[in-house]
Amino acid sequence: MEQLPFYIITSDATAEILPASCYLYNKYWLPQGGQHFKILGNHGPKENLPENFEFVKIKDENNIQKWTRYLHDYILNNETGEYFVLALDDYLPNAPLDTELFGKLVTYAKTHEKIGRLPLGRLDVESWDRIEDYLVKLKPDSVYRLSCQISVWNREYFLKYFNHDWTPWQLELEGSKLAKNDGWEIVGTNGAWAFGWMEESALSGRWPGMVNILGLKPEDVKQLIGAKTFDPARLQYGIWYDTKIPFISRFQSVSKKLTRIPKFSEIGYGFKWDLIKPYIRSKTFKRLLNRYKAIYP
Repeated sequence: MEQLPFYIITSDATAEILPASCYLYNKYWLPQGGQHFKILGNHGPKENLPENFEFVKIKDENNIQKWTRYLHDYILNNETGEYFVLALDDYLPNAPLDTELFGKLVTYAKTHEKIGRLPLGRLDVESWDRIEDYLVKLKPDSVYRLSCQISVWNREYFLKYFNHDWTPWQLELEGSKLAKNDGWEIVGTNGAWAFGWMEESALSGRWPGMVNILGLKPEDVKQLIGAKTFDPARLQYGIWYDTKIPFISRFQSVSKKLTRIPKFSEIGYGFKWDLIKPYIRSKTFKRLLNRYKAIYP
């Protein structure tokens, strides 16, 4: 399999997750070794990184409003390859890389013109047209033409849209609007996926001090706890927003929002779907169940 440059983006707010991220990438991306990862941020991690991980300082300040600008300038001046992989540090891997499918995506991109991005995971909220076998291309007006989810990026396409002073959210929302019908194609897969990771991030400002493990295999959680990478007291199964309990709001006119997220300290490895079903939207519940039913039967 061709190894592309691989960049993992970190920040002061998320750098604590890097030891877990490094462990999981080394387990699931190329377990036989050989992949070199570059971590891009403004301050180095406190813990020592594995030998195949390199920290690169790309900024002195930490202005989220210039998030895309920092990355644009670094890639412009330091990356010459036509394609590279980009990921965020707190979307943790949970399934092995399918090297055959990954190779098909990269080969397709290199043998067709104007392929801007290759999303490596599920396209649950997207609309697409089938190309061949598992390969699909997003429709020109699809919702997330640009995404921070793990993807292979074409350098020219990346520089075109990261050449703004945008936050990650502006890139996905405002940038995707600009990217509609732009003549470039976004090619991914459906029915099988090149790589797997948690649907929601491990860290969230909504739940300061906590780490989401919903979607991580129990064996990996156990390993990370044993290595003292994870503190069991800080783990929980999910990071969704507060939602209303339908029975209360409908019959008692109570507008107070209630939230219940199972804590690892309460249930350990005994996660069951009925623990979260009353507290999240039914659409979200179905999507999570479909994605993780092999992990939590």
